[in-house]
Formats: sequence, C-alpha cells, structure tokens
Amino acid sequence: MRNLKKYSEFLNENRTEDSKISMMEEKVKEWNEIHPISNKQIDEILKEANILFKGYGVEPITDENAFVDKYYYNIIGLYVNMGDTYDTTIVYDTEHKEFLVTSWGNFYEEWMNENPNESDVQ
Repeated sequence: MRNLKKYSEFLNENRTEDSKISMMEEKVKEWNEIHPISNKQIDEILKEANILFKGYGVEPITDENAFVDKYYYNIIGLYVNMGDTYDTTIVYDTEHKEFLVTSWGNFYEEWMNENPNESDVQ
C-alpha cells in the first residue's frame, strides 16, 4: 500500500482520463490479489486511493434493506468520491470482497438489478 504514494507525481502531471482509468484498473488488479485482506487494509487502500486519484473522500453505498455482515451491516460498497455519480472511480464491493473500476451509480444500479427484493429505491 505504501507504493501508492509514488504514483501521486504521475497524477500531478496533466494526464488524460484514459490514463487515470488505466491506472485504476492496474491498482485494482493488484489489490484484488491481496488475500486475506482485512477491513483495516481495505480502509487504508481506499484512503490512499482517494489521495492518489484526488478524490473527495471515501463514501459508503448503502441499501436499508441489505445486510452484508456484522461489520458492514447495510453497506454494500465503498467508493472514492470523484465528484459525480457516474464518474469512473474505485469501488469496493463488500459482498463479493473485491475492488472494481466503475462508477458508484453503475455499481448501485447493477446491485439493484441483482437484488430486486432487497432494494428500496424511491
């Protein structure tokens, strides 16, 4: 996880959105290979990803009718807030225990389609 900081110089330069997405995909592949991974490590990875990708914090994705486990309760995912619902970001899927490159909006829509009886969308 400490090696994330060396990438901050890369992102300080003017890079295309495609470069950022490629880097996210590279990092997600690396993080998904960490087994076992603790909740503390997940939190640290997301905090460092927030700094690395110049996000606006780490946020939960919840559904009041979901229950993941005793740690996450109704948090179905965690993501680095990049400013817009459909901006590409890093999402940690708490149910499948994996990091993804997607938007949190797309993640939630897919989750609702897979769990129509649990989701309570207004």
